[in-house]
Amino acid sequence: MATLSINRSMELVSVTEAARHLAGLISRMKENLASKIFLTKNNTIEAVLLPIAEYEKLLDLQEELDHFMLFQEIRQREAADTGKRISLAELDKKYDLEG
Repeated sequence: MATLSINRSMELVSVTEAARHLAGLISRMKENLASKIFLTKNNTIEAVLLPIAEYEKLLDLQEELDHFMLFQEIRQREAADTGKRISLAELDKKYDLEG
């Protein structure tokens, strides 16, 4: 897992302060003064504010990871494939799917 690197003066904000100064925090990110803002509650990081471009990158990375994992699963199944198949009619008969 990646290690968090936090610029405490620019990126660590209490939930209370964030509620009071949300517009300013968003401006800080738009002006590239902070790439992310960690929201704390009771001195524990609870959430992160990200610019939309960063969030979209994360979504794209997640989609790529999902595709890669699916590809790996397909490769494993192909490697383990015995070639044996069962028809839908046989499956229906075996498990009484119609009835």
